[in-house]
Amino acid sequence: MKNFILFIVSLCMLATTACSDPFKVTDPSDPKFNPDKFKFEDYPGIPLMTDALKKLFPVGTPKEFVEKILVDVGGARLENILTAEQIEKKNKSWKGFSPELECALIKPVRDYYIYGKVPDYILPTKRNWAVGVQYDEDNKLSLLQLNGTTINGVINCEELK
Repeated sequence: MKNFILFIVSLCMLATTACSDPFKVTDPSDPKFNPDKFKFEDYPGIPLMTDALKKLFPVGTPKEFVEKILVDVGGARLENILTAEQIEKKNKSWKGFSPELECALIKPVRDYYIYGKVPDYILPTKRNWAVGVQYDEDNKLSLLQLNGTTINGVINCEELK
């Protein structure tokens, strides 16, 4: 019996240390939330990630903060920058360029940044993330999208509202 209890205690200790931080606060609206500990892996689904990004990056967030959290802390990469010229010249049938994005881009058109994060290891619960961001002339966030869906920002087309 003593060995069984010792085994259970050891198993609990191992499980606790195997988790990076089982008591980590992942809700950005919680006062105890620390953005310097942001990890994409803490948000297993689109609704949770959408809610977290919406709270973390409201319209007007400085570009430096967005890139610090997504790239430096979260481990994402700046995958692509669609320049204003590319956006202005693009073909409407360009795959992956949704009508919603067309309407959401601020005018005059500015560069559109795409940050990508793939899971460190593949499991059925892990997913790829694509965070699209557009900044205004003061380098403040004006549009935030997750996997092509607008989270924060204004959609300018009446037919999509």
